[in-house]
Amino acid sequence: MSDTFTFTYSPKQREEIEAIRQKYTDATENKMDELRRIDARVTSRATVCSVAIGIAGVTAVSFGVTTILNGTTTRSASPCVPLACA
Repeated sequence: MSDTFTFTYSPKQREEIEAIRQKYTDATENKMDELRRIDARVTSRATVCSVAIGIAGVTAVSFGVTTILNGTTTRSASPCVPLACA
């Protein structure tokens, strides 16, 4: 003899049980939805970081090129003085 007890609910009772269960469980997000949400968050953070580093690099290079083309360096006033003429 088995010590288990089984009971079958009527369809109406089953609907009520499912409605109560839905109130207390988060059925809107399954494991796949959670994985997609985490993946999107990681991807967006990486994109923001790479764009910020790219903008900083372009700004540094632009400043360097501008400084060289304007001739405003910390050396002498004349940008190119050959040693033989000095």
